Amino acid sequence: MRPGDRCLFYHSGAGAASRRVVGVVEVTREWYEVKGADGGGGGDAVDVRAVREFERPVPLGDIKKAAGGEVEGMREFTLLRQPRLSVMPVPAKVWDWICEMGGGFVQDGEEKINADATKVKT
Repeated sequence: MRPGDRCLFYHSGAGAASRRVVGVVEVTREWYEVKGADGGGGGDAVDVRAVREFERPVPLGDIKKAAGGEVEGMREFTLLRQPRLSVMPVPAKVWDWICEMGGGFVQDGEEKINADATKVKT
């Protein structure tokens, strides 16, 4: 993950009902090690900034249903095998489908084309 990369923001909380993609973030600082309070290893981190929240969260259950052949590459999507994995590649057609199911997103200041073909400034 490098600065400028866009990522799906996924809630992986306890219970199937809380697992869902809720928006898009952008990497602002690549991987670095975080020191713990005692000076030891505290873990690893990547800094991100919010780009845009989806109009509708996309539940993991809906993503699993789409793996039945509706979306090319969905069957191989790592999230379906490891739903709590932090970082994984997202195939382009899967990315597009998830963003569409979420109602789309635009970065502040960009224009979005609505279903009625009107432009909306955010």
